[in-house]
Amino acid sequence: MAENKETRDLAITDDLKPILSVLKEEDAQAVVALKEELTDTWTKKQIFRTETEMRISVLNDGKHPTQASKYWQSVREQNAMFEALMGLSFDLRRNQIKRMKLERKLEAAINSGDDLKQMELQIDLTN
Repeated sequence: MAENKETRDLAITDDLKPILSVLKEEDAQAVVALKEELTDTWTKKQIFRTETEMRISVLNDGKHPTQASKYWQSVREQNAMFEALMGLSFDLRRNQIKRMKLERKLEAAINSGDDLKQMELQIDLTN
């Protein structure tokens, strides 16, 4: 049994510790068991519609029977995707600055020996 627990502990990486700390043991074990699948899902998640989804749900003849209505709907679709992409680029830059500020605060907390502030900032950095 101790060997099984030791093996399980090796599978728990730092990125999972905050999540697992708030779960019941049984639920935490389920998350550990699904770690690879959850990582795969996270990296493959879809942000925008695929071309097939656009053609079937947005540009179909039932909703948009004329060439003009299809054209204008595709313009709206393209604009929505571009606006989302622009928004995400701003979010990314804001988050990079926020992360740098937190890293500076963490460095100051380490230098001052404030262990509680360090723990708090580690939570903010992983959030």
